Amino acid sequence: IHHFGVIADAVTVPLILYNVPSRTGVTIAPETYAALAKHPNINGVKEAGGDLGAVQRTRNLCPADFSIWSGNDDQTVPICALGGVGVISVAANVVPDKMHELVTLCLDNDFAAAGKLQFEVIQYRLENEYNAKCRWEPVHLHKACWIEADDQTQLENFKKRKYQYMAKDIEGRDVFLADSGYVLSMAQQDFEHIKFHFTSEF
Repeated sequence: IHHFGVIADAVTVPLILYNVPSRTGVTIAPETYAALAKHPNINGVKEAGGDLGAVQRTRNLCPADFSIWSGNDDQTVPICALGGVGVISVAANVVPDKMHELVTLCLDNDFAAAGKLQFEVIQYRLENEYNAKCRWEPVHLHKACWIEADDQTQLENFKKRKYQYMAKDIEGRDVFLADSGYVLSMAQQDFEHIKFHFTSEF
């Protein structure tokens, strides 16, 4: 909070926060947004965290004039449905007319048409009209590991730091989904107090 506050105090133009944990390794919590939204020079966020539950909580905690823009083209419709105001888009550089139409449909509350157009824009338009090849594939999974630790604080810290790899099994137990051997080996190296199990029977 102090970091963003110092920057907001030092400039004369309104600021938009940018939450992109896939690049930074950390995420901005809804409660942090609520605190930052009190600053008169912080007007909103470009939200690329991918957690729609967090987007909903942010909308609930922050004042109406704190704007939420999607930071991911493929989440424009759901974020707008949760109270977002649009998207800071990559695809708009290629298909600006369609992204404009997409956001207009969202702001008109026509989410059925917007959802259909979003899929069309991101896949068919980019491929068929602009020869920008893209593929939709499942994320590669190297190994699923059930995790535990003697110290619950250390376990919660691991889950927070590696949230993008975390899931729950059908019984609600924590599972670490490593998408490569490197990711798994680095997690084991960096978090020596975490126990990794390659079966749910432990």
